[in-house]
Amino acid sequence: MTMDPSGAERGDLFFAVDARHVQQLGQQLVGDRVTAVSELIKNAYDADATRVVVEFETANGGSLTVTDDGSGMALDDVVGRWMRIATDDKEVHATSPRFHRSRAGRKGIGRFAAQTLGRRLELRTKVANSTDATVVVFDWDHDYATGRELGTVPNPWHTEIAPADRHGTTLSIQGLYDGWTVDDFDRVAKAIRMLQPPFPLPAAASPASSPQVIATADSSFSVVLIVDGDRTTADGVEDFLEASTAQVLGDVSADGTVSVYASGPRIGLDRLEDLPTTYGATGPLTFRAAYFVYRRDTIGGYGLRDAEQMGRRYGGVRVYRDGMRVLPYGEPDNDWLGLDLEYRSRSRTLVPIGNRNVFGQVLLSREANPELEDRASREGFIENVAYAQLRELLREAFVRSAIWVGEVRQRKTRASAKAPPSPTRRDMLAEFSSSVEHILREALPEPTAA
Repeated sequence: MTMDPSGAERGDLFFAVDARHVQQLGQQLVGDRVTAVSELIKNAYDADATRVVVEFETANGGSLTVTDDGSGMALDDVVGRWMRIATDDKEVHATSPRFHRSRAGRKGIGRFAAQTLGRRLELRTKVANSTDATVVVFDWDHDYATGRELGTVPNPWHTEIAPADRHGTTLSIQGLYDGWTVDDFDRVAKAIRMLQPPFPLPAAASPASSPQVIATADSSFSVVLIVDGDRTTADGVEDFLEASTAQVLGDVSADGTVSVYASGPRIGLDRLEDLPTTYGATGPLTFRAAYFVYRRDTIGGYGLRDAEQMGRRYGGVRVYRDGMRVLPYGEPDNDWLGLDLEYRSRSRTLVPIGNRNVFGQVLLSREANPELEDRASREGFIENVAYAQLRELLREAFVRSAIWVGEVRQRKTRASAKAPPSPTRRDMLAEFSSSVEHILREALPEPTAA
């Protein structure tokens, strides 16, 4: 501070950041704890990990350990990247050095994800060809309190001797907030299972002009979930997809033209059309879905009751950008395309077209779809013109495909449509039997294990 000739005091003021701001950022940027776990896994993906182990222990206040075999960090990286809030490192280095993966985490909120999950974090990390691992401890509850300057909070660190051929990062989070229930762990298991695109489906006999959809799942990346020592097992999604009534493939070209191809060998469906409207704001993209009509004659090689359970568990359309999932699209009760609303209203079609009937994915990239921008919370996209067009074109594509299925099955697809030929007595008995069976399944409680 100085004083000018008139006697006025002058000087410079500087922003100060309260230590509690870290906790506020964690709660505001990563409000959902399943999203927080997903963010930690995405950080491992960005670090060129090939395997991630996510391990929960429910005893003694609960703990979560996320271990990866990625590139790890030297002490300088911890100081310059992990400890620096709002760094642009992932913007400057948009792809990973080893596998050239497009960075899934761009907002630098991995550390806040760790904070929002538990009271204390121990970061252990090591690069290849070094004999030292760096360990840093963060006590969020005790050290990051109101009234303390963020830059003055000490986070103790030390080095440990480690094998030179080991590399990667381990995040050990102690004192998990709230209690994690069986349903919570089920949500985590589903999030991990759906973190990368689950397709491709079995190859369809599509014409040469049909959209070509390329699966972007990274086969070099895997995630294991362990809860109290028990590893989760496969849930049969692949077999479920094989049983679909029809497969829907589509793409949006650079000029906004939307091509939709639907194939159902069991029901004799093979149809390719362009939508009448173009959608120029989204950018080029592809989408794919398995469509299910839950009847014995339309589900191939899969139990009807099991198929309906899988539909309730996994139904919906998920979004993937550069190979990693964008939440919350496709989560339970997330009717972002309005498919459940469409079916309930019966305004356009009478065929089944709710979320449980469609198991789908949309494949985007940051480069090709720049107008589809993240919210600050990483929970979905900003609702701009591109997002509105994305919703509209996908809803139109899936509704049309469902109508095509209804037409080849000779079902009435619209309230104003001419009724199809009268069914035979055998058809009527089969339809009645299926309806009664469905009503009983919905009314009776699920059997419990002995």
